[in-house]
Amino acid sequence: SGARVRQARGLLDALRPLDSLVVGGDFNTWFGYSDPTYRTLAAALPDAAPGDRRKTFGRLFRLDHLFAQPPDGWTVTTRRLDDRLGSDHYPLLARVRPAPRRSTPTVSQPPAVLRK
Repeated sequence: SGARVRQARGLLDALRPLDSLVVGGDFNTWFGYSDPTYRTLAAALPDAAPGDRRKTFGRLFRLDHLFAQPPDGWTVTTRRLDDRLGSDHYPLLARVRPAPRRSTPTVSQPPAVLRK
């Protein structure tokens, strides 16, 4: 609906700058990936679960989404859990991994001189 799109735009404005963040929730996207609310959010932030498009509400709807814009080198992987854990929605689980540590170059030391 127009109200949800306005809310999505307001959320994006509140989150600016859109970097180093993960945002998710029940966005009530009744038309799934073609819903105007989803499209508004996905135009600004990458979908954190592009490979897992299973429904999150019953067997009919994908109402819940996670979007992520991690720092350079970081990764976010997301999947829908198979157990609702007491909710009427299936949860989405995001795993955020920092960039691999860069090893500090070691300065080679000259060999020790043995004195007699």
